[in-house]
Parts: sequence; C-alpha cells; structure tokens
Amino acid sequence: MTAEEVDSMAATPAPTSDAAAMIAALVTRFNCVDAEKTWSGSWRTDRLNRDLPDLPRHNIRRQLAGGGSQWLLRWTGYPYANDLARMLCDPVFGLRGTVAHESAGGVDLRRVDATLHLRQI
Repeated sequence: MTAEEVDSMAATPAPTSDAAAMIAALVTRFNCVDAEKTWSGSWRTDRLNRDLPDLPRHNIRRQLAGGGSQWLLRWTGYPYANDLARMLCDPVFGLRGTVAHESAGGVDLRRVDATLHLRQI
C-alpha cells in the first residue's frame, strides 16, 4: 500500500462486527449467481443476460468509505445494486439477519446496528 493508503486506513474507524460481516459477505460472494437466476453478483457483466441497458465498462470506479457502523459502497458498472441486496438477503445464500431498504439513490443494507449504503453511480 502507498503511504497515503496507510494513513487513510489508520484514520478510518474499524467497522463494527455487523458492518464487517456485510462487507466480507459481499467480497466472498463476488461473481455468484443464484440457482433461480434472480440476482447476479458479477462485477464485470450481467451474467443473467437480462434485457437491460448496458452499463459502462470503462472508467470503472469502486469506493468503500465509512467507519464504525456506517459504510458506503459506490461504484460504476456492474453489478446492479438491487442484485447485491437480493444476494445478501437471500434466505439460503445470504447473510442471516441482513435486510434491504430502498433509499434515495440506492439500497441500504442493515444488520443489527450497522448500515451498508449501496450506491451504483
């Protein structure tokens, strides 16, 4: 990591256990698709080949920011925010205790005291 990245990490409050669980659940489920083909966690393409407008595939940006119990994940391109919400709330494959709420500009995932704001930009 660069010195700037080290400084930034040192200044960021550690996630609560519930926030860390949601963030880890996203990472460990990258590129997954459910058996019923209702959501896709792919970060490169829509693996369900739905008839939806293509998202940008160049100048891809991803940013995770926050601290403690409040985190914000912003990104361009795939996956769709609703897909990530369905993935983490899936009764079989999801993270137990996680619920999704539509909000201005995206979806908020909540688990006990933690919120992960999903914003596809």
